[in-house]
Amino acid sequence: MATSTLGSGTLVLAGTTSGTTTVTATAVAGTTTLTLPAATDTLVGKATTDTLTNKTLTAPTLASANITTALTLTGASGTNGQALTSGGSGNAPTWTTIGATPGGSTTQVQYNNAGAFGGISGVTTDGTRMTASTTIGVGAATPSISGAGITFPATQSASSDANTLDDYEEGTWPPSVSSMTTTGTPAYAGMYTKIGRVVTVTFYTTTANSGVATYATIAGTTNVSGLPFSANAVIPNAAGGFAGIAINGNTNTGGFVQGPNSGTTFYFNSAITASQGISASITYYSST
Repeated sequence: MATSTLGSGTLVLAGTTSGTTTVTATAVAGTTTLTLPAATDTLVGKATTDTLTNKTLTAPTLASANITTALTLTGASGTNGQALTSGGSGNAPTWTTIGATPGGSTTQVQYNNAGAFGGISGVTTDGTRMTASTTIGVGAATPSISGAGITFPATQSASSDANTLDDYEEGTWPPSVSSMTTTGTPAYAGMYTKIGRVVTVTFYTTTANSGVATYATIAGTTNVSGLPFSANAVIPNAAGGFAGIAINGNTNTGGFVQGPNSGTTFYFNSAITASQGISASITYYSST
């Protein structure tokens, strides 16, 4: 069995069964003291991997840390709602109040209000659905300032998805009539509504009692052009476009209009007798 020896600056301890452990004292100025704990314990080495329990580190410098459970900070603590924020390179972190208070009232949808939370009073949720009590703009459209509904952009942003409603418009259009026999100088106007690709237009006389108009008696020679949207060139009607109705303002007798099978023109395909006012309506699919 090896024996323990004590030399100048070294202590050689014999192992319990074999080998030795050498304790070396480095050269120091003056006298130093190494105090062993008054407990049955295991000393921790500089280069060993150990688990420390109930230890207090004073002004430590951590090159890296991996906290697997929880970190409890004592001393200068923050207040409720504060969090530790970086102090920058070489500076200690500080407690900072975090603006995380929801804006608006309960159920209101939140949004970023210049770095803080805001609440949209007109848009609420029950956790599953959203409700808008005002107007919503899509496609970068500015929402209407009145009523409640969806505002589409002035220029349609067409979707390739057949199940997407990408346009709604209402407006007027300037009809241009050709090949019509008239008495006086009647004037005409048109209105339209477009929902997706479905366009419904109306055409009517605006000068009551001053322009007596007679449609040409040959079907298809009286054309009305200037429709607000070009028609889809693929038409399911072999007769040439979509069918509509025309009304004689005096007698309420009717005729038929047809088209457009493409472009922006429809025509009368039956004669209508003299009238103080005429009107027509047709629904067709636009090309976009």
